[in-house]
Amino acid sequence: MLGFRLPAGCGVRVTREAARWITELADFRGEGASKGDLWYQQCARTTGFKGTGNAGTWNQVSNVRMTYVVRCLAGGT
Repeated sequence: MLGFRLPAGCGVRVTREAARWITELADFRGEGASKGDLWYQQCARTTGFKGTGNAGTWNQVSNVRMTYVVRCLAGGT
């Protein structure tokens, strides 16, 4: 392990920017589609440290999105 750390506050900013990018995509299903989509929407709309989650949150949210992608590729929704 290299012990690399982002400067204070940088990870929060990057997380919020990523959430905004995802929620601005034409294919974003909206906050009512799943708990993961709701999290992206709430994260994109708020500021500060609260609501950006941690590694466990990001893993759970990305799993929701990937499950949707796999189902779409398989011909389902």
